[in-house]
Amino acid sequence: MRPRAFQRATPPAKLTHHIRPHHQYWPATIANLDAALAPLPPFLESLANAGRTAAATLYGLPPQQCHSPWVAHAYTDASLAAGGTPQGDARWALCPVCGAWAALLLVSRFRYAGRTPTAMETLRAQILPLLGGAVRFFLDGYLFEDGQGKLHGGPSTSPENSYALPHAAGGSSKQSKPYHYATLLPAIDVAVVATVFGAYVEGAAMLADGAGTTDCEIVEVRGLAERAVNALMRMPNAAMPRVGLDGAWLWVVGLVGIGR
Repeated sequence: MRPRAFQRATPPAKLTHHIRPHHQYWPATIANLDAALAPLPPFLESLANAGRTAAATLYGLPPQQCHSPWVAHAYTDASLAAGGTPQGDARWALCPVCGAWAALLLVSRFRYAGRTPTAMETLRAQILPLLGGAVRFFLDGYLFEDGQGKLHGGPSTSPENSYALPHAAGGSSKQSKPYHYATLLPAIDVAVVATVFGAYVEGAAMLADGAGTTDCEIVEVRGLAERAVNALMRMPNAAMPRVGLDGAWLWVVGLVGIGR
């Protein structure tokens, strides 16, 4: 993901938010190439700004003074058109966790930097507001309760695990049988939501008393963190590997394992 080259592309290029940013940026922290990450924070902040429109228009979540909810689906373009209809093939496009997945790169960067004064200010002013908006979206616009007190989420897609309805006509191959992708709370969504919740709770615990974020008082941050913890306890299979470099490659290994 190279935002500057991406913006110069003609016609406008398509940017993928899910595994691609991690493929592009994971060596930067490991190889001490932090300057390579410089375009990422302003891009994610711009994406979140556009994603607040998406949260409001597509999910009915109005802006909030503290951690306004935002969502970015699988793709965007140079105009950061996250505020419109999800772009691209529907089986890939409807990915309500993909923007938050990309934002987790900032958490990896923070962990490599250590708790320096500069890193702690970045956590307070940039990382927690981004994660907090994603947390609020997941809590208020994505997760829902079933009749037994468990939390599920969606609608979403599971394009790597398509299925055929029992009554569907056609042969046994994907070319002859209509396969489907829409689902509720697929495994990758559980992993991303759980990782975002965990990262937000971890970051909130690092804030000093009285030191809120740039958009929230400390009591609001801790209140949202408590909601995230409560939601994690009610999500099925939430104890999954963190999504990032390790999670991304576990995802790829999983695809190989199922014969892709």
